[in-house]
Amino acid sequence: MFLLSVFAVDADEGINAQLFYNITSNDSRFSIDETGMIRISEAMKADEIAPLTIQVIIYTHRATNLY
Repeated sequence: MFLLSVFAVDADEGINAQLFYNITSNDSRFSIDETGMIRISEAMKADEIAPLTIQVIIYTHRATNLY
């Protein structure tokens, strides 16, 4: 089930502009794909939803950015 989408832009060009998305928590209920779409892998009870925090890190493969 789709939950939300995150979006980022890198001003580098070509392969250096490629971004990777990762959920930093070890909560297996959530997954993120290469486009930044976050999905819930299993149904959640109402008391499990609020408050809900998902931390996402977005990075490139370069050690240093051009911008």
